[in-house]
Amino acid sequence: MIFLKSASERCLGTIVFIHGVCHGAWCWEVNFMPYFSLRGYDCYAVDLPGHEPGQISSVNINYLTIEDYVANVHALVDTLEEQPILVGHSMGGFIVQIYLEKYPCKAAVLLASSPPTGAWRAALRFIRRHPASILNLIKRDITGPFHQYARSELFYQHVPPETMNAYRKKMTAESFTAFLQLLAPSIKFNFHLCIPILVMGAANDRLFDQDDISRTAKRYQTGPVMIDECGHNMMLDTSHETVANNIFNWLKENSL
Repeated sequence: MIFLKSASERCLGTIVFIHGVCHGAWCWEVNFMPYFSLRGYDCYAVDLPGHEPGQISSVNINYLTIEDYVANVHALVDTLEEQPILVGHSMGGFIVQIYLEKYPCKAAVLLASSPPTGAWRAALRFIRRHPASILNLIKRDITGPFHQYARSELFYQHVPPETMNAYRKKMTAESFTAFLQLLAPSIKFNFHLCIPILVMGAANDRLFDQDDISRTAKRYQTGPVMIDECGHNMMLDTSHETVANNIFNWLKENSL
């Protein structure tokens, strides 16, 4: 876990950032945590089980479930003095949706999130682009193709090779069980419609396209916010400041 205290004398609230497939807390530390700390928020970024940097997990990551990830997030939230704003990216956005089945939070931001209707469309598109990845799926391995095609699948703008290599070195393995749970979920509404939810997508996302983001927004009775010239990794792509500005303005509009 990474913590960055509010740089303002008056703390506006607490944000908990939740990463997606094969990532970790590090992906928020680069841009988003400094941005929101400077604007008055205490910032936490979790490392989901099996995603801790430089550590070998004591369990086979392939058997970890979305419920294990949700429990990890709740364990952190349970230590906080107030309900946080949850910001989830990709699988992290799906984790937020499952979290809200049991637990409340102040607000939620879903960035390029796996939709409540399932990620099977995104998976089929990926396989069509990369047919050899079927062999990885047979071996219960989503880590290999995710790492191999990270540049083309996760980013829109040019990423310098040294930066891309640094990101790849930080990427971890991922649970095949959790991946299967993303494909055809059944989300039970509870706190979802009791809090403000911002649904954001990237216009150039190759994984979750505009239709996916629109389905998510419709489920939560809101409109999608799409960011132009931005790829799936919205917090790391060159348009990250535009993404952060949109989130911050939404927080102000909702007095959060």
